[in-house]
Amino acid sequence: MPSTAPVAQEQAYAQHIVNAQFPGQPGEAHAFDNVIQQESTWNPRAVNDTNPTAQGLGQLEQGPRAGTDYQTQLNAALHYMLQRYGTPDGAWAHETTSGWY
Repeated sequence: MPSTAPVAQEQAYAQHIVNAQFPGQPGEAHAFDNVIQQESTWNPRAVNDTNPTAQGLGQLEQGPRAGTDYQTQLNAALHYMLQRYGTPDGAWAHETTSGWY
């Protein structure tokens, strides 16, 4: 079952994992926050209206990841951003031009 942690706790964890990956680059944590806000409004139980297989904080299509705790969801979202866009800033740039990441 997804965590019911307050959004501040989820955002603090997200900032921690992004800053660990990109030390001294606070813009990356800000971009990550923007993507998650846009995709799920920080709701770990969010389900995409147009694609119900996209779920959770990062709206990832890997269903089992979406149903896990917020830490797993955020780690999976960061991993996806790194693999597909190189950085959260790259993911946010794509989100702002395409409406999805």
